Amino acid sequence: MLQIIVATHGLMSQEVVNSSYMIFGQQEDVHAVTFVPGQGPADLLARYKEILAERAPGNETLILVDLFGGSPYNAATQLAVEDETVGLVAGVNLGMLIELYGMRNNSLEAVTTQVVEAGKYGIVAFELQEEEDDDLL
Repeated sequence: MLQIIVATHGLMSQEVVNSSYMIFGQQEDVHAVTFVPGQGPADLLARYKEILAERAPGNETLILVDLFGGSPYNAATQLAVEDETVGLVAGVNLGMLIELYGMRNNSLEAVTTQVVEAGKYGIVAFELQEEEDDDLL
């Protein structure tokens, strides 16, 4: 089963994981990594490596981060470059994480593509549609 790491600036990772459990139920092998003032990229990298060391042999890992180019992203790129069983997606949101839970037994490549699509699909603007006068008659 795919291991999931959610890493963000501040406590967002903890809260998006908690919110996802409210909707989808408690999940195994999901890790929230926070990046708080006083920490540096080396702290993130060490935490990622600690989590990866815990995964079951043969499992893959997808790291979801908040911002492309931010410290959680930059630290994770080092792992993704070194290890083909580690994937990385920036722009984490709740819909993306919930979608991921439903397909954790698929390949990292398939999951990554679908998670990105779910993230995009979940971003919509509300538009109030006005009825035509003819429709009211």
